[in-house]
Amino acid sequence: MMDRVVVSRSLFSKYRNINKVIAENEHVKEIIVQPGSYKHPIVLSRSVEICGEGPEGSIELNLSDEVGIRMNTYFVKLRNLTISHSSAMKKHCAAILVLKGKLIIEDCVIKSNYGVGIHVLNEGTEVILRRCKIYGTKQHAILAQNGCKVTLEDCEIFKTENPGIFINKSQLYVRDSRIHSHGTNGVVIENGGKATFEHVHIHNNGYPNVWIGDIGSEATFIHSHIYNGKDGGVKVVKGGCVTFKQCEIYNNNSYGVQAIQKSIVVIGERTQLFGDQGYGIRIEEDSKLDMKHGKIYDNNKGHVYVNRSTDVYIAFSEFHNGGEGIVFVDRSAGTIKDCKFDKQEKYSVKNIKDSEIIIKNCTFARSNVGVWGAERAFIEIQHSQFEDHQDKALFIEKYSKVKLSHTNFYNNLFGIDFAEHGEGTIDDCTFQHQHQSDVLIRWASDPHFQNCTFERSKGIGIIVYGNAQGKIESCRIGYHEESGIKVTDGSELILKRCDIYENKKYGIEIEEYSEVYIQSVHMTNNGRENIRCATDSEMIEENSENIKSDTDFSKDLFKQFFGHEPLSKTTESSREFTDETITDPNLLEILSELNSLVGMNNIKRHIRETMIQTEVIRERAAFTGKNNQVVAGHIVLTGNPGTGKTTVAKLFGKLYKAMGLLSNGHVVQTNRSGLVGQYIGHTAPMTQQRIDEAMGGVLFIDEAYELYKKASSNDFGEEAIAILLENMENRKGEFVVVVAGYEEEMNDFLESNPGLKSRFTLHFHIEDYTPDEMIEIAKKMAKDNEGLVFQEEALTLLKEEFIRLWRKRDRFFSNARTVRNYVDEISKAQMLRVSQMPKLLRTKEVMLTLTYEDVEKVLAKENEKVFDVPINEQMLKEVMGQLQSMIGLEGVKKEIKKLVDLVRYYRETNRSLRDMSLHMMLVGNPGTGKTETARLIAKIYEALGILERGDLVEIKRDDIVNSFGSPEGMMAKYVEKAIGGTLFIDEAYQLTQYGAHDPGHKAVEVLLKEMEDRRGQFVVIVAGYPEEMKKFLASNKGLSRRFDLKLEFVDYKPEQLLQISEQIVKKRDYVLSKEAKEKLLKYYKYVYEHRDETFGNGGFARKTVIESIKNTDLRVSNMPKHLRTEQVAKTILPEDIDCSVSL
Repeated sequence: MMDRVVVSRSLFSKYRNINKVIAENEHVKEIIVQPGSYKHPIVLSRSVEICGEGPEGSIELNLSDEVGIRMNTYFVKLRNLTISHSSAMKKHCAAILVLKGKLIIEDCVIKSNYGVGIHVLNEGTEVILRRCKIYGTKQHAILAQNGCKVTLEDCEIFKTENPGIFINKSQLYVRDSRIHSHGTNGVVIENGGKATFEHVHIHNNGYPNVWIGDIGSEATFIHSHIYNGKDGGVKVVKGGCVTFKQCEIYNNNSYGVQAIQKSIVVIGERTQLFGDQGYGIRIEEDSKLDMKHGKIYDNNKGHVYVNRSTDVYIAFSEFHNGGEGIVFVDRSAGTIKDCKFDKQEKYSVKNIKDSEIIIKNCTFARSNVGVWGAERAFIEIQHSQFEDHQDKALFIEKYSKVKLSHTNFYNNLFGIDFAEHGEGTIDDCTFQHQHQSDVLIRWASDPHFQNCTFERSKGIGIIVYGNAQGKIESCRIGYHEESGIKVTDGSELILKRCDIYENKKYGIEIEEYSEVYIQSVHMTNNGRENIRCATDSEMIEENSENIKSDTDFSKDLFKQFFGHEPLSKTTESSREFTDETITDPNLLEILSELNSLVGMNNIKRHIRETMIQTEVIRERAAFTGKNNQVVAGHIVLTGNPGTGKTTVAKLFGKLYKAMGLLSNGHVVQTNRSGLVGQYIGHTAPMTQQRIDEAMGGVLFIDEAYELYKKASSNDFGEEAIAILLENMENRKGEFVVVVAGYEEEMNDFLESNPGLKSRFTLHFHIEDYTPDEMIEIAKKMAKDNEGLVFQEEALTLLKEEFIRLWRKRDRFFSNARTVRNYVDEISKAQMLRVSQMPKLLRTKEVMLTLTYEDVEKVLAKENEKVFDVPINEQMLKEVMGQLQSMIGLEGVKKEIKKLVDLVRYYRETNRSLRDMSLHMMLVGNPGTGKTETARLIAKIYEALGILERGDLVEIKRDDIVNSFGSPEGMMAKYVEKAIGGTLFIDEAYQLTQYGAHDPGHKAVEVLLKEMEDRRGQFVVIVAGYPEEMKKFLASNKGLSRRFDLKLEFVDYKPEQLLQISEQIVKKRDYVLSKEAKEKLLKYYKYVYEHRDETFGNGGFARKTVIESIKNTDLRVSNMPKHLRTEQVAKTILPEDIDCSVSL
């Protein structure tokens, strides 16, 4: 009985036919196939392993029947075989047909000139392929049908005429593989088939790279790349579903992803779509899109196209640099939340033909048009930001409607344009610094504005013309370069309870047969007149102040044009709550403090509403005897530094105490360090202690997301979260938890534990302060600081500085903290100024006034750097000599010589170094001398007088991300240490190597900000492998701008490696014999010719030499002592090289 037989094509082999062995030897479990060509078809009728024994490709099964290998048994394993199938049958033929059982194929090559590579049938059948190639098949490389399962690991499927992989009512799992260059699709999944792809590249296929069809068909892509599809990336039809996690879909000829006919697309976890010739995503015919944390950019036509689909949800995503942003067409609907739009060529969002969208907490910037509603569209926008648009920030036309609230418009050409019957309600919005007008109302449009601020446009604030109508209530309109409001061309406007002030021309202009009704309007300090009404136009006024006009517009005439009697205060059908609604003295005290805060309109509104609820509940209790108290909710505060999150937490403590919801109302402030211990058993008591301290009040946890360390499985922060949740549940109503931090990180924190979201019922985002708000804060801080006041000229100059800071702000923008720093410095400058004045001139006004001179002193830029420190020629000569002594690096030496010459020239011509690139990127494979060169560059900068010191602070990822402390804090710490010298980040790409949510990104943002804010104070040099450094630059657009000076370190040539070896040998007092040199050079040539990106260069040469020295010492130690002369002991021979390296 034999378990194992050998099949060979040799003349005297006992077994020459694989199929015959299987048929005639039922006990054989393993068949070893030796090199040769085998032409008999194989029937696998029982379990067996067939393994090729020989070099790759030397065992070839040339099979010509309809089916080359037919499997109908429980288990078979094929390994190291080349299976070539050809058949006269052009249909229903296959290289391998699996009807039953489990087939494992490893290290094989499969091809078929007419049929399928592998055809898998029937439920329960399973095929696993590892390290295989299937190509050149006429039909599919893999065809799976009727409930079977196929797994591919580290395989390559390519160059078939039909779809490479076809999955019908079966399962597919693919990992670490490539599917490419097929005549049609790379993968087809239909009829309820399901597939998962991990770390897979699918590219360069004739039709869409992937096609998914029919209800129940699903595909999930994880860490995969789909690109260069000749007719698209992924297409989903007839109810299919596709999910992407941390994928890249790019450079497809048509679209990135398309879903039609009630299909579903889920995009999440940092998936990117870019470079597609059409739209990145197309959602059509009642299909669904769920997109979170995606990034879409550089798509030629646009990013997302939605047609006749009503289930679209897009959140926490970014859209950059497209022809169009997101388009909703023909009765479509969706929600866009917490997204950023930047630099679209046409528009960021367009909604047309009876479509409806909701937009929340989004930022729109630097496009032609921000959001466009056209042809009966409806748009709702909340808590968003529009800035720097080349045309209209918001365009509503052709019977479209908008519902807009709590949104800012800043520095656009126009804020909002209503045209051709556009309508809408706009509540609690701010318009500032538009280049033309804040609002256009034209061509029969009719919007309603309330509680808005319109200030400082370069044209007219609000223009109404072309038979348009409008209503403006409880608004502020001021500081415009022309008039506040202009109504013309047969239009009508109602103004109620507004302030119109400080406009350079008129408060209101009325002309060309237009009518305006004004009620309870206050006008002050408008340049020419508060109101100008042409003789062909009419105006009526009630209960207003400072109205001045020669026109008397009767109520009868008003009714003729407006269709109703003028409204009086007593006949209004409804009344808004005001501060007078509140009578409780404790609440009124909190209200006073609330009103003193700048900005925070959403929080102010919530607190006022909560106060009103309290008053109403108390009044109602007098009649019912029941007191259904308002619940004190736990709170999430998001926003950048300095936006007042701590102040808000304290305010809620006072509010809840006044309402009787908390017994004390005090605030216990803490962070991760106050809750999480360093050792096992420390966290629970620390967290519980803070909670106990907060009982009856507020526990305020700043940067709460630091409790959750996603990358660590041994972190104690999760224990603190669990204890916190337990107390929030068991001691409900006894204390309130307020968590605060950056918005994106706080969202991740809430997602990290299912209990967090449900516990925190109140969410507030605090926007960055606008320049005008920063000025208000500065005035308040100055007043609180010994009653200081600013001159108007000083405020104008300070505001210019705040606008500059605001425009370049990022997520680390410090808001009120920045204002505090400026006020403190201006106060110091004022004290120095008045200290030099005679005491007789130090009047109260002088002592308490901050002047233009004081602000100018603080804002004065540093004098351009003058080369008053001479170049240290001796040091420069020594360092350049060290550089020249380094082997190779000719290109690097040349570039550094250019830099030195350029600095000399700039010195001679008194030019600033700001015109030069001083930060550097060093790219090259391991061991090419990058670190040593960085040390020399630091010394060269010191010798040239560019830097105070030649110190090189060397760091890697582990110093930033895995150290104790936040990545931002650690990076700031090392930057501070490098001031006056050079910061060197080796393998810098590792900072962002784990995708968009890698914590290293925060460190990079801090680095970029420090490089900008502290320009000239230090130099940054980053280094790494070429391909990885390209990805590093692509991870943040600011990097390529900062590191535009690149030095490339090429691999050392064999002769240079030998030179390096001789230097190392010489330093250790050894010598290479002539024969050893020849042997070593021969070896280096061999390694050089076969090198890859891991080639160690100088490090490899060092290792080789050190091993050779060890071998020399070992050889000498075995010699008789009398033969161990110094020359013998220190000479490396060829056999020493042979012992350490292998040719």
